[in-house]
Amino acid sequence: MFQQFNDVLLTRSGCLTSPLLKYSMTNFIRRFQLLEPGKIDLEETLASCKSPTRLLILTNPGNPSGTAYNEEDLQPLVDLYPEGTILGGGMSKWGASGGFRLGYVHFPPQLGVLRRAVLMASSQTHTSPACPIQHAYAEVLNSDEGRREIANFIEGSRLILEAVARYVERELTSVGVKCVPSDAGFYAMPDFANIREGLNMRGITTGIDMTSAMLHEAGVGLLPGEAFLRPSSELTTRLCFINFDGGPFLASILDRLPGATITDEDIRRFCPKTVQGIEAIKAFIMKHQMPER
Repeated sequence: MFQQFNDVLLTRSGCLTSPLLKYSMTNFIRRFQLLEPGKIDLEETLASCKSPTRLLILTNPGNPSGTAYNEEDLQPLVDLYPEGTILGGGMSKWGASGGFRLGYVHFPPQLGVLRRAVLMASSQTHTSPACPIQHAYAEVLNSDEGRREIANFIEGSRLILEAVARYVERELTSVGVKCVPSDAGFYAMPDFANIREGLNMRGITTGIDMTSAMLHEAGVGLLPGEAFLRPSSELTTRLCFINFDGGPFLASILDRLPGATITDEDIRRFCPKTVQGIEAIKAFIMKHQMPER
């Protein structure tokens, strides 16, 4: 089935399944082109494809970068190749409901043969979602009250995660760390290249070595960029910033929606472990920063 494709385009910071996808398909795909993290120009990327058939695998929002494409970004892609565009999603993503693993994949009519093949393969790997998840999804889709509740939940969650993302980026950039601006999700992609020299003096030269040292010395667990197809020598990581109880935080702003303002004081109050973790990372950075010459 995959032999028709000459090239596959993957973002070089796709998701944890990207390495598995890359290596499992190597026998069928002639070449993988790894695109850089952050948002890419979709029209320009597709226009640069020279062979007649390509497969672009796009994770939106990006994981671990948190970059997101809106409808305006994606429309040219759909207009260019509607008969070959496959859309996947699920409640755990668009509904800000982690753990509610009920997803869907939409195939255009022209890909009916591929759809049937996927259905047959899927029947051997998974079965129906748990009943509570099905009932929750039905309530959201069929009930006016359910739709209002999930809309408020999504809006409140978006405001909280956006505020925490900006806080994390601001604190890390204050000590010289570069971050790809996070537009969605609950993760950031900081690059610790500014302490490479200090790490090298300790014999720490890879992202895996750095995250291991950070875990043991700062008590903070980050995933190295290598887990997302980044070079092993690169000091990028995925940083998840949701180690806090979102219930009280959400309850504190629900009566102020839409457009509630979230302050740093709110983040310190409701996300103490996240704040402590960022402070521990900053201390680790300052420990390895070299004096300016």
